[in-house]
Amino acid sequence: MTLLDLVNRLRIESGASGGTLTTLASPTKEVERMTNWIIQSDLEIQELHHDWNFLRAEIEFDTVAGDWSYTPVTDITAITKFAQWKTDELRVYLKSAGYGSETRLGAALAYDAFRDYWRFNMRRSTQSRPVSWAVAPDHSLVLGPVPNDVYTVVGEYFKEPTMMSADTDTSAIPSRYQMVIVYRAMMKYAPYEAAGEIYQAGKDEYRKMLDALEINQLPKMQLAGALV
Repeated sequence: MTLLDLVNRLRIESGASGGTLTTLASPTKEVERMTNWIIQSDLEIQELHHDWNFLRAEIEFDTVAGDWSYTPVTDITAITKFAQWKTDELRVYLKSAGYGSETRLGAALAYDAFRDYWRFNMRRSTQSRPVSWAVAPDHSLVLGPVPNDVYTVVGEYFKEPTMMSADTDTSAIPSRYQMVIVYRAMMKYAPYEAAGEIYQAGKDEYRKMLDALEINQLPKMQLAGALV
């Protein structure tokens, strides 16, 4: 649904007077409030979890021989709306050799442990194929040892929430779950109108829809392996 669709749906669910809106331009005060509640609710839901699947994106970038640190957006220009790295795995291959040389680097190390090992003594200047990585405090992706050639790094990151503003803008939340935005907005509308029944209806439906969204769009929980 577009922003306009969501506002119209909020008007229906809350029992507001008036016909279907065809634009949000030059709104009445009531429509302006409803639009802001929809926009705010959408952002709040996106910000509930940093690791929503719908905020997840893949990235490939090439290293530079002799450079160990790569900053999102600045050095890795293909990244857009960067929020944070997905740290469970990174892959790398020698660009000149192609995909057949691809290997897994595994999960990111804690930065302090990475720094103490790879940025110490002669390892600071050792150049070879990267076998380890971490995320620095400034969100730079750092590789150890320092690349000695051009390697292609394959990884994933999470984007920042996207804010709707125009009539035709759509939420990053998958379309089948977007009523969750309307139900949350009902909970903002109801106190303004002193409408307890609308608040309760919005709260009940919001909880059910949010549960469904979290099941569909959050990482699956896995049982730990057997103790040995």
